[in-house]
Amino acid sequence: SNIPECQNLKFINLFASYNIVDITPLSKCNNIERLSLFKCSKINDISCLKNCKKLKSVNLIHCPNITQNQIHDLQKSLPRCRFTY
Repeated sequence: SNIPECQNLKFINLFASYNIVDITPLSKCNNIERLSLFKCSKINDISCLKNCKKLKSVNLIHCPNITQNQIHDLQKSLPRCRFTY
């Protein structure tokens, strides 16, 4: 995985990455501020993002396998982050 080499990224756009299932490597991207998972329809777990304390916005539109409960749990860990879903 090349994710560890991308630790200084502030914005990651995975728009319509239909084959991505696991986003766990993103937990190592400590400086990420904005993340778009728009139309990443196979992702079913976003809990790893709780380690990304600098997140300001996450786009989860058209991510049918992400539940309302998962979003609420993540909001507790990232109270300053805005989630769009």
